[in-house]
Amino acid sequence: LAGPRLLPLLQRFLTGKDLFVCEEAKEQFERVLSIAAGPSERARASELLAKVQVVPGEFSERVHRLPEIGKVKRFQKLVFGTGDVLRAVTLTTNAAFVRVARANGVPFDVYVHPCRWLTGM
Repeated sequence: LAGPRLLPLLQRFLTGKDLFVCEEAKEQFERVLSIAAGPSERARASELLAKVQVVPGEFSERVHRLPEIGKVKRFQKLVFGTGDVLRAVTLTTNAAFVRVARANGVPFDVYVHPCRWLTGM
């Protein structure tokens, strides 16, 4: 089953919030868009990115407690560390990282949403 439409869920969550993205996550997002997104997806991505403040990625004190093994990679530590430093809720599909971090005593303030593939539209 496809599940609920994701865009309305995300719009409700994001409304009224200051939006940030670390440089590294923005670059990865743009790489994925350049490979798999169609014109409509690129247009929506441009609208979203126009509302987002790009900040340097930072490793938080807490994220340094996590060993870089399995689902815990340097990139994920940078993304979640940036949210931690900003004291922001991190919007993610990476439930595996969130579970591993929590199991290691490092819970993050997150909103985990369902993953959706780009459709080329």
